[in-house]
Amino acid sequence: MATFHQFPELPFELRILVWRATVEPRTVDLRFEEDSYTKRRSGTWSVASNYLASSMSVPAPLHTCREARGAGLYRKAYSIEGDVVADPRESYVWVNWDLDVIAVRTDLDDFLPLRRVIQRLYLAQDNYSEHWYHNQSRHVLSQFESLREAYVLCLDKVANWSDTIQEHSWPCPKENVYLQDPSSGRAVRAVDLSRYFEHNRMLVDRDGPEAHPDLLDEHSDLKLPHDLVLLPDAIEVPQLPGHTCKSHHDRKVLFLKVGIYS
Repeated sequence: MATFHQFPELPFELRILVWRATVEPRTVDLRFEEDSYTKRRSGTWSVASNYLASSMSVPAPLHTCREARGAGLYRKAYSIEGDVVADPRESYVWVNWDLDVIAVRTDLDDFLPLRRVIQRLYLAQDNYSEHWYHNQSRHVLSQFESLREAYVLCLDKVANWSDTIQEHSWPCPKENVYLQDPSSGRAVRAVDLSRYFEHNRMLVDRDGPEAHPDLLDEHSDLKLPHDLVLLPDAIEVPQLPGHTCKSHHDRKVLFLKVGIYS
């Protein structure tokens, strides 16, 4: 690629717009860890500091120059309340809260100090987990007041999440909750899945299971549809480490926004 040598001569306002155009949405893998190093240094084993840790590298624009680093493209991830900070012994975790999807690797409670800044959330959950179903989804999730989108890697099966819109306290618009199947990598909007199962339950209740064997599996449970209508606005979301989908390439799977009805 040719170098644009006249870039420094552009007006400052235009250069900032160019730097902002270099920012792309990422999935930032975050987890909280106790710092036993601090406990040993202080000699106090009853108190430990919690640090944000991540496997993410520093975003490329921040390697470019001082002006790019000062353009406000990313912020250092740290708690806005409490004593949670980025680990000073490692690189800072850089996040663009408007664009980046935050993939939580530890308990959702750990991220409550960041509940006002996380806007896009990626979870790996089993809907039959008592801790998730009775605590996290009902009492913790609703506190993420700035949430705009939620992505769930369904560790059990997507069909088990057909009532998630009614049962769980999603603070984001219900149309922005997406459910991903861990085996195929396919995904569906939760509201569309709910409508699909509601319609099929009505058919089975009205006509009897014998009239609709194609809607049921061997356990007489409603099946996930195979004729999902793919929408054109697909996005890539890196898979969580330890959860490999069959349809993957390198470290990423294609996370498709799909719908039941056109």
